[in-house]
Amino acid sequence: MRAKIGVAMALSVLAALVLQVAHLPLGAPEWLGWLRPPWMLLIIVFWTLAAPMHTGLVGAWLVGLTIDALNVDPLGLNGALFAATNFATRRFRSRVRMYPLTQQMGAIFLLVLGAEVVCQVVRSLAAEQPFSLMLWVPAVVSALAWPLAYRLLQRMRPQRHIVV
Repeated sequence: MRAKIGVAMALSVLAALVLQVAHLPLGAPEWLGWLRPPWMLLIIVFWTLAAPMHTGLVGAWLVGLTIDALNVDPLGLNGALFAATNFATRRFRSRVRMYPLTQQMGAIFLLVLGAEVVCQVVRSLAAEQPFSLMLWVPAVVSALAWPLAYRLLQRMRPQRHIVV
């Protein structure tokens, strides 16, 4: 059972890495890039909710460091954000799991919005990038993408069969 969950987690993380670094086609408008949700953050939230004993702060931090290297972000930025998201999801796991999907979408919106605010502040300080008020768009898109991601990952997750 443990190996099946590990394989499912590894495949979903690999898919999220590919989606995270995929570039838009040439000639695509710049605003289209804002409509891409942070897939890795959604994956971390799902696996923390679904299998908390198989996820941890160090794993989330290492995945974040990988994203930092791939996106040329300040080293440790995404690692710290993913670890903080993992911690917050673990802290409120029992509540969030009981929420209907619409309330889970609200929780995802708040998590992603907080992560985007921190990213924008750090990038504006470290890399002198201008602060943009468009940071709420990935949060909305992530909230809207959550039901699809949740359903896909739920089908991918190995189910426990209890024999009575």
